[in-house]
Amino acid sequence: MSKRKGTNAERELIKKFWENSWAAIRSAGSGKTRHPNPDILAANAKAVYAIECKSSSKREVRIERSQIDDLVSFSSVFRADPVVAVRFNHTPWFFLAPDILERVPSGNVKIRFEHAKENGLGFDEFFRKA
Repeated sequence: MSKRKGTNAERELIKKFWENSWAAIRSAGSGKTRHPNPDILAANAKAVYAIECKSSSKREVRIERSQIDDLVSFSSVFRADPVVAVRFNHTPWFFLAPDILERVPSGNVKIRFEHAKENGLGFDEFFRKA
């Protein structure tokens, strides 16, 4: 995924949060600092989420183990719930908890479209519970 495509996907998701009465911000330089930080922080009066975003034109997304570990670590300190948001071209966003992601032998994560569709929740479904 190109940096521009990733940034646009994050901005699209932030807009969706604001349209649904959530506050949300992008974390500038996420993944580029020595301290763990998510792509997006989103909150309302009931919940706080640290979100790692991925967008792909393919039917599968790979995420480095360190990104997931950093997301979980940051979330623990920040008292946020960690979540991975993934969108495949021409599909809605899917939201998945890190503990249901498929690990490959290297420890990295693979998210297939079929797995996201079966196990992930849509925006309304996921954030309605909060």
